[in-house]
Amino acid sequence: MHEAITALYQQPRRLCLACGYHLISWMLGGIEVVLALYVLGVAIDLREGLIIESLGQALRAVGFAVPGSLGVQEGGYILVCGLLGVGPQAAIELSFLKRIREVALGIPGLIGWQIIEGRQLASRILSTGTKRASFELTKADIRTPGKAGSVAVRCQVRLIGGGLERATRADAARLWGHTTSDATRSSRWV
Repeated sequence: MHEAITALYQQPRRLCLACGYHLISWMLGGIEVVLALYVLGVAIDLREGLIIESLGQALRAVGFAVPGSLGVQEGGYILVCGLLGVGPQAAIELSFLKRIREVALGIPGLIGWQIIEGRQLASRILSTGTKRASFELTKADIRTPGKAGSVAVRCQVRLIGGGLERATRADAARLWGHTTSDATRSSRWV
């Protein structure tokens, strides 16, 4: 860890670029707050938007132990917006707009990640004794389990060609993302 930090400080150009990118991201977050509140009918300037964004991020960081910062973000926006003269209704609406953005960008990312991981696993399974096979995504199942705010993404990959007889239950478990005992109860893994 010490060597990584030392190497980072030995490249001041890269460190300055990283700080600049973070500053740009923060400014865009402030502009996002200004535009979102403008759409909601509340006019604030960029200074107030940056205050709301920065304190909102700080309060979310404080609530790291709460999954998804559910309730922490909303309460933080109500508190910070109230200090700047923005009503609680608009603060909650701002928080929901930010949550929609997170979900709209997060779900496709999770699905893409599962597709990539499924293909890599399928190629590892097939490389153990098959000449050639192909695979395709047959189902992507998005479910919301019992806990609020958590989303599970499960992709089913159908393998076409030979070699499936060499796949074990443990391979099935890795393909589905279950434990081995869950895989032995389910035969729907291909």
